[in-house]
Amino acid sequence: MTSSSTRVLVPLLCAFAAAPSCDGGDRTTVAESAVDRVERPEAASRQRGGEERSQGTPQYLAPVMLRIGAADLRAEVAHTPAERHKGLMFREDLRDDEGMLFLFPDEKLQTFWMKNTPLPLSIAFIAGDGTIIAIRSLEPFDESHVESKDPTAIALEVRRGFFERHGIGVGDQVQGLEAVFTERAFTPR
Repeated sequence: MTSSSTRVLVPLLCAFAAAPSCDGGDRTTVAESAVDRVERPEAASRQRGGEERSQGTPQYLAPVMLRIGAADLRAEVAHTPAERHKGLMFREDLRDDEGMLFLFPDEKLQTFWMKNTPLPLSIAFIAGDGTIIAIRSLEPFDESHVESKDPTAIALEVRRGFFERHGIGVGDQVQGLEAVFTERAFTPR
């Protein structure tokens, strides 16, 4: 690719990255990967599983306290598209009693991946009434997509093994979501 075509393509990709998808979802992840390949060819080798991983700054968001069974959990809330997109990327450490709660504007199939996420995680997909409807394991740096299988507007990522260690499974209730919904004027649809 010539430098003149790169100058034309990069703004186009950046505009695509800022635009929401037709269904209201986030497209920044797809465009970000394309921009990385155009501007920084070495990023493509990292994305293919090379030794090197991209560096970045982890985000730390305001937490809420949740309870599942007898387990208390301090969960940061990813509520905006940018917060949901970054999630737990670049985090080197996450305590056993910490996680990230993802709130989506609509109840639909949700897709997650582990790009730039070095920690092994588990994810619980949660119904609007707080019931856990599925739990899946996530591998560090795995860019394959993990889908919720059932429509949901809520997901919770924790260190892998948290749910098993605390005897938490499908059908268990996540308590404390009501406060999150009220504080953020959030209603799962």
